[in-house]
Amino acid sequence: MDAARITGRQFGWLAMRRRTPAIADYDRFVGFCTAALRQSPDDPALRYFDSRFYNRRVDNQTGHLRQAFYAASEFFRQFPSARRIPPSLVQDGRLLVDQWSYLDRWRAFVQRHRRVLLPPGARMETVHRILPRSLGGVVTEGGGASPSFKVVIPLVDRYLQTVGRFPAAAAPVAADVWDDEAGTVDAARRCRFVTSRIIRDSQRSLALKELYGHRCQVCGRRIEVRQGDYYSETHHLQPLGGRHQGPDTKPNMLVLCPWHHAEFDHFLLWVCLKSLALRHRLRKLEATEGRLRMRNGHRVGEEFADYNNTFYRKLSSDDA
Repeated sequence: MDAARITGRQFGWLAMRRRTPAIADYDRFVGFCTAALRQSPDDPALRYFDSRFYNRRVDNQTGHLRQAFYAASEFFRQFPSARRIPPSLVQDGRLLVDQWSYLDRWRAFVQRHRRVLLPPGARMETVHRILPRSLGGVVTEGGGASPSFKVVIPLVDRYLQTVGRFPAAAAPVAADVWDDEAGTVDAARRCRFVTSRIIRDSQRSLALKELYGHRCQVCGRRIEVRQGDYYSETHHLQPLGGRHQGPDTKPNMLVLCPWHHAEFDHFLLWVCLKSLALRHRLRKLEATEGRLRMRNGHRVGEEFADYNNTFYRKLSSDDA
């Protein structure tokens, strides 16, 4: 097809047919920014990203960062000549969009791709709605996502220069193929998701399990797998892997049954260390789950409980 003759409708249809990036790509980007911040702690863009990503300001901008990553990645994929943004166009970590020669293409890109659904938590329609008109969106006042996009666009450029490639394509995880004439979603697709958990039985973990007799600190239950032999799991309030990089130490650990381990993994439980009270993000706790069980010889670090509670609070605001 002659590119010069592609109509707006055809361009949108072709764009909506492409495959979306994988969810793990954003985790890799977060890891890149986290590692870069350790090397350059005064970098304003990395400090902005770190503060908003971990929601230290509790201003609910973590979603804006994710939206900006997927939008910027797709934009650079379609317009590779836009990459290698000159340092002169970045001030205090933010892209000077009014001087950016690709601003008109960016605006058209945001408006044209509104129907594309990206991995869970990222949606081009959302990008369109949260950006101010100056960046291709529809927000006429406030434009709260504008700072995040101005920071993340050049950060994604730096990320792609470092890794030397675009995020790997993946099978669609949402309905990203549309009937452009009828405006309806094509036949449903099924995707199989596999999750994995790092299970480390270090000496500290084993000692803590023995201290609690393998009983869950939330419900008090324990699983007997053979006569006199019990099973339990150790949870890290600040997770060990990915973007979290928590320490494998006792103050960061809880002994849990698999059920409550999974709930803590998804930041469903709030912990108040002062009263040891627990709160659930989505359901009413049973009587046996109301307080965290503690034994002498184990102290939970306040910083790790705060880490868990920050994500609980952020996800609670998303659910509202």
